[in-house]
Amino acid sequence: MKNKFRGIGKVFNFTLLQSVKEKSFKVTLLLVGLVVFTIALGINILMAQSASPSPVEKVYLHNDGSGLTLGDSDKTIFDDLRVTFNERFKDVKFVLLEEMDKKEAIKKAEDDEEQSVVASFGKTEAGFTVTVYVPGNKDVSESDGTEIGEVIADCFDTVKYSNMNLTMEQTMALMVPSTIKLSVEGEQEDTDMVVTLLQMFAPAIFGFVLYFMLIFYGQAIAKNVLAEKESKLMEYLLTGCKPYALIGGKIMAITISGLTQFIVWISCGVLGYVVGDKVAGEMYPGYKNPLFEIIDVLKKMGLEDAFSARAIVFSIISLCIGFLFYCVIAGFFGSFLRKTEDVASVMSVYTMLVVAGFMVSYMGTLLEKKAIISVGRYVPICSPFTLPADILVGNMKLWESLLSLGILVLSTVIMIVATGKVYEMGVLYKGANPIAKKFKKLLRIKEEV
Repeated sequence: MKNKFRGIGKVFNFTLLQSVKEKSFKVTLLLVGLVVFTIALGINILMAQSASPSPVEKVYLHNDGSGLTLGDSDKTIFDDLRVTFNERFKDVKFVLLEEMDKKEAIKKAEDDEEQSVVASFGKTEAGFTVTVYVPGNKDVSESDGTEIGEVIADCFDTVKYSNMNLTMEQTMALMVPSTIKLSVEGEQEDTDMVVTLLQMFAPAIFGFVLYFMLIFYGQAIAKNVLAEKESKLMEYLLTGCKPYALIGGKIMAITISGLTQFIVWISCGVLGYVVGDKVAGEMYPGYKNPLFEIIDVLKKMGLEDAFSARAIVFSIISLCIGFLFYCVIAGFFGSFLRKTEDVASVMSVYTMLVVAGFMVSYMGTLLEKKAIISVGRYVPICSPFTLPADILVGNMKLWESLLSLGILVLSTVIMIVATGKVYEMGVLYKGANPIAKKFKKLLRIKEEV
């Protein structure tokens, strides 16, 4: 078997050099990397901006025929609940206006030196209304007015209960929504919904990105494998290396170039996020990055491996092996090709495998079917889409990660041997390749059906 891979290094070096020298490779690498960096940086700034204190400093509470009685106790409700509904409004002051015309109330806010608005409570046949009036001379945007209007409306709901002569405890009990919890004996109970969502959807998002990369690079591998067959240089190439080495070197080179792009883009995203966190902290003092807080929560929940050095290393290893596995599959199907016209029909089977692997992983997460998710981690066509992210966020124990990686490595080795065998028969067999002939016949039957 060792002699079969004689010359693989030369093929690998030549194919890799040709791949990275292409202008499209460099432009894509830099352009996508820059876009990912900018998006990651911007996300932090936008999150910090959304969490920054509201420009609204004072809200005048005006009763415009709502039929409710607004007293000092009701003003206290606004003071107490504003932080509960939105942290941005913790410094906002509420002022209860006595009997006053609406125009006079707006004029009062307009003459105020602080950034003031008027919240007017009314009533129609459809129900109660809350209208926020923003004076034209105030530096309060429409979005700021709408946001504080939502908070005021939430507080006003409590005021309506207070007018029914209920105690504050009874009012709060009515306001609290019912929640559904599932507790399984022997399992640790989740304590944070955001953490649960991260553990659920991080693998799905990662799988979505990997799906498009596999489709793109799968086609590239198939066309590269076919190139020498059509150039009539096969006899010359086989004097310096074996068929196994020729196909193996090509697959490895394109896999490395693809992984290089992928890892560079991920690194740009991480760098952009870290830089964005620093910039956001400077622009909005007191800003706390939610992702870093989630990581702390994960560790407090006992998921010590989440985002640890070991998890990062295993995640990168699983990414490389999973990507290589599918690239070998692409090379396997590409080995059947004899003409460019056959690429679409032959590679359609590869595309179906990629789609099947992605959909099983994605649907398991979407439907919250733990059985599908667990089984998918050990099925080679599914595990590349979820394994790296599952390891990174601490969804898998160490032995589970090693077992899944072991199955994936074994499957990759089997596919390498099978791909080399098919390719060898394709280039050495005189006349029609019997394996390719049967495979094409199968495709024709499938198309007819």
